[in-house]
Amino acid sequence: SDDSTYVTGWLISTQHQSVYVGTTQWIERFDDGALSPALTILPSGSYFFAFFLDEGSGTVAAVRQDAKVAIFAPGATSPSYLLSASLSFPHSGCFDREGNIYVTDPGSGAHVYKFAPGVDAVPADYTAQLSGPEDCVVDQDDSLWVLNQTSVTHFPAGNTTPDLHFDLPGVSFPGRIALDLAGNLYVCATRGDNSPVVQVFPKGQQN
Repeated sequence: SDDSTYVTGWLISTQHQSVYVGTTQWIERFDDGALSPALTILPSGSYFFAFFLDEGSGTVAAVRQDAKVAIFAPGATSPSYLLSASLSFPHSGCFDREGNIYVTDPGSGAHVYKFAPGVDAVPADYTAQLSGPEDCVVDQDDSLWVLNQTSVTHFPAGNTTPDLHFDLPGVSFPGRIALDLAGNLYVCATRGDNSPVVQVFPKGQQN
């Protein structure tokens, strides 16, 4: 196996005033003003591929290289449970306000799977108008935004049929998608010439 360590991402929790830094071999949480980690999560059975955070509870979800998603309760250093049902090649994910977990999976077709908290069962499946789903985010109305290979798809809350889909001009490789509190949408991606780009879509102009 490859023992190299690569940074997989970092997240800022404004609610908990913490910074999370993830690598293939650990995830560390640094609390406000601290230079040493308050929490270190180590992989169990497989290296980490990516991770995402429930801002409300502090639950951490780590996408592992064995196609499972490990769920860590707030403050835990070992997983409470694993998600694996239906997953082929999970990439990233997000939480909604109820703690449901959405996992993007372009590995076998194009899917975003929705898991209920604490349950590794056959989940709800979002597939319509998806193509290589890379990342996702849920807004304050619990509607789902999915970043595809070169486009964005929006699903209203509780609905697996999209009501909005638009292309990302000039984008060749997707990165991450985010929303601010005002509902503005941000897409981080790469152009065909390998230069990075952040595209901003103000609320009400996302089409």
